[in-house]
Amino acid sequence: MIELTREIARQIGAEGEKTYPNECCGALFGHLSAQGDGRVTAIFPIVNARESEEQYHRFVIT
Repeated sequence: MIELTREIARQIGAEGEKTYPNECCGALFGHLSAQGDGRVTAIFPIVNARESEEQYHRFVIT
């Protein structure tokens, strides 16, 4: 199971709202326990490199 704090969930939602109606993507950083449980401590938004007219349904990471 991966745990998100309310603040991390808020940040993810804010990034989605910022890029809407286009696709968005990002990396989640945190800690993983020996049992496989994770806790997200930071997010890193990734810029969509796809041409602007295609960003509403496609995402390119470069």
